[in-house]
Amino acid sequence: CFYSAKSFSSPEVSKAKQCFLIIPESKVIREELDYISSLENVHRFGLGLRPCDVKSISEKTDIFDMILKHDQNSYSNVSALIKFADSLHLDSKEDHLQIKLKLAKTGFELGDAGFALDLVGLFIDENFVPAADLVISIIRGLDASQVENEFMAEMTTFAMCYSQEKDLDFLVKNLKGCVTSRNRAINAGSILRENEFWVNKTCSALSSLVEFDQMDSLLDYVKDVVVGIDNYVQVDRILSTLLAALSVKAGVVATNSLTNAFAFHSPKETKALLLESLASAEPQMAESIQNVTRWLDLLERAGKVLEHVNKFKVGLFVAGAEADKEGALLQAVCNITEQGSENVIERALQTIFDVAEDAELHLGKIMKEFVSKIFASGKCNACISLSICTLLEGFNLAEDALGELSMSFTTEVYAGLRGTDTFNILYIFNVLECCLSLSSVKLVGDLEGIGLDDLKKLKDVLALILWVEEDVDFKSIITGEEKLFAEMKMYISRTNVNGFACLCECLSAAAFWQGRSKAVTTSDVYFCQLGCDMVRPEYQQEELLAIASKSLPKLCSPDLERFVSQLTSKENHFGGELQLSNLSRLGVLEAALEVAKARDGEDSQLASSFHMTLVNEKALQSMDDVLNLSPAHRALLDRSERREDLYDALGALACDGVDLCVLTFAASVYGILDADYDSLREAILAKVKDALGNAEWSTEEGVSPIVLLVRSLEAKEDACLDHLEFAASFTEFVDRLRSSAWNEIQSYIKDHKYGESASVQPIVLFLSEKFVAWKYWSQPDDEGFDHILLLCQSNEILEQYWEEGPQASKDDFRDIQALRVSFGRLLAAAEHEHHLISLHRLLACWEENWKPNEDIVELRECHLNLLVKCVEAGKEFALKVLVGMQERDHPAVSDQG
Repeated sequence: CFYSAKSFSSPEVSKAKQCFLIIPESKVIREELDYISSLENVHRFGLGLRPCDVKSISEKTDIFDMILKHDQNSYSNVSALIKFADSLHLDSKEDHLQIKLKLAKTGFELGDAGFALDLVGLFIDENFVPAADLVISIIRGLDASQVENEFMAEMTTFAMCYSQEKDLDFLVKNLKGCVTSRNRAINAGSILRENEFWVNKTCSALSSLVEFDQMDSLLDYVKDVVVGIDNYVQVDRILSTLLAALSVKAGVVATNSLTNAFAFHSPKETKALLLESLASAEPQMAESIQNVTRWLDLLERAGKVLEHVNKFKVGLFVAGAEADKEGALLQAVCNITEQGSENVIERALQTIFDVAEDAELHLGKIMKEFVSKIFASGKCNACISLSICTLLEGFNLAEDALGELSMSFTTEVYAGLRGTDTFNILYIFNVLECCLSLSSVKLVGDLEGIGLDDLKKLKDVLALILWVEEDVDFKSIITGEEKLFAEMKMYISRTNVNGFACLCECLSAAAFWQGRSKAVTTSDVYFCQLGCDMVRPEYQQEELLAIASKSLPKLCSPDLERFVSQLTSKENHFGGELQLSNLSRLGVLEAALEVAKARDGEDSQLASSFHMTLVNEKALQSMDDVLNLSPAHRALLDRSERREDLYDALGALACDGVDLCVLTFAASVYGILDADYDSLREAILAKVKDALGNAEWSTEEGVSPIVLLVRSLEAKEDACLDHLEFAASFTEFVDRLRSSAWNEIQSYIKDHKYGESASVQPIVLFLSEKFVAWKYWSQPDDEGFDHILLLCQSNEILEQYWEEGPQASKDDFRDIQALRVSFGRLLAAAEHEHHLISLHRLLACWEENWKPNEDIVELRECHLNLLVKCVEAGKEFALKVLVGMQERDHPAVSDQG
């Protein structure tokens, strides 16, 4: 009923839609409904289409023919027509191109060439074959001057690919006009798209182009075509076709014998035969034949390159300018080094340079790039390095070219290598050695000042680095001694020390090294190795001793002495914790002593010095066994570096109460004890003075620093002295030191009048009693101080027995008469028995301690007066007083009966 309707508003159309809606989910039905709806909108393009007219439309695209026939000017409404096509489900790329082709034809027929050309560009880009007839029509209908030369050549090339034979001659002539135009701007990309079909068409075109007389234009055309093709087979086919066409034109070969000779592939023998035939061609064709021959020869070289690389700009290398050829070959070099293995690179080297030489290219530049790429890829090896050298020797390069190469290899290749990349540095040195041997060039950059002989020595250094099997930084070690030893300390050990020794010998022999640093001897190397091995925790003590016994004989005498000095020094010279036990350290010192004896004799100065060091070290180690020093005290001594520091440390130990015998032993062990002990004496007396000044005299605890020093001077631990030979003057030294210390204390007490202070007097007596503990020491007389002690003792007795009674004063002890007067005063004040008891004890203390002793007789009257006082008071204590007088042979006892 739809096709019988007279208009889209007829009831039949509505009924048709309703019928379709019975099955709305059907895709076919849905498309039919969309088709009907789209047809209803065709009136927008001015077309009065009825449903009954639709029956006669076989293809939907015919509707656009009807629109353009009804209104030709609608061709320019491209976007609306394409949108309308989408509504008709003509939405594929092919559909759109078909519709645009109809619009372009109409536009061109109406004289709108610009509109048509815009769409032609689209057709060419999409390789839309149905547009070929339109393109041919446009080429025929347009003045060539109205179109850019490049676009005209592109249209012509496109048309040639799909044209009929009748149009081919026209198109070839047109393309020739494009090629020979003065203002041409044609490149390979616009002449030919690399496509098998297009290559076939080009080969067909060549047969026609050779009919023209201007052979140079023909060759230019072929050149422009070929340089854009990377496919070897396609270039071969085009050149083979050209060769065949030239053969026909020269009359050396019949046309019928070459029919399809190069349709797919031309055998090498066929080309050789044609080239041989062209040798007898007319002179005017000689240059063209020579060019083609050259291209074919380069094509053969390109084939050799392709044996080593997958991608190569064949056409550019064959027909391009020298720079193009060079660029193509360098790109092949890049591809080979990036994608190929070391074996591929090795095989490709000779081929690349054979091809470059045949192409008459700059061998030095290609060598520079090839070597740079090889090392950048990290794929160089000994064989490749040797091959590069062999090639350089065969190039016969000029001096300046070799100079440029050596500069490049130094400032780019060598400079770009890590110092630990030993193999690659060795390989580039092989190449540099070759450059230097072929010329008088000088190295620059990091290798400036290094000549051919030095370079050979540095190659030996690199080989030795490989021998030690460590990541030694070559670039660092050749800068000087400091960096060399820094690297050695990281890697040297007993297993590779010989390698490092040889390495340093090679470096020291180089002329450039002698200008930078001093020679590094074998002794220097073994000294470094010993220092490093002594701090390695992985070694057992037996291994360390074995290492020392093997390496010490390699040291020169100064280094041997320096090693022993560092081994026994308090400061750490080895850059880590020394792993030697005390016993092992003695073993190393004994080994050093044996080396010195074997070298210079037992009586040599070095051997004697080592013997003394060994004895002293044994004594130091015996301190832990002989002395009872705390770890803190031992550490204090060990940290002391100078003689003054050691004596100060000994004084500090005395302040902690360490026995004087121990201090003397330690001073002897550390080798600082004077024959007269004066330095030790001064150190301890200095601490006594400090202790006196820092003491707090109000309590016994406050004077503990002095007490500790007094304890130190007791000198009781004399057993340790049995291990050393001391002079007989030691006993005298002890007595003299005690007296000096006591005098310092006495003087301090007198200067500060502590004897007159009731609060300090007990402390004075406390210190005095500490000195009494010294055995075999007679306290020296000190005028006045005895009376101070007696004053302190008297007040202590009075305080103890009289309690809050009277106190003695300094004036009471001025002389014996003053003492008698003082006793009379105290006796007069005595009221109780305990007062009398205190006076009896006081008299006993005075008689015992008063100096001079001969004055004691003056106190006899005091005893008698005390007895009388006791009797008068009726105290039983009188009997005890009387007995005491009898014990002292008091004359009054016998006188009184």
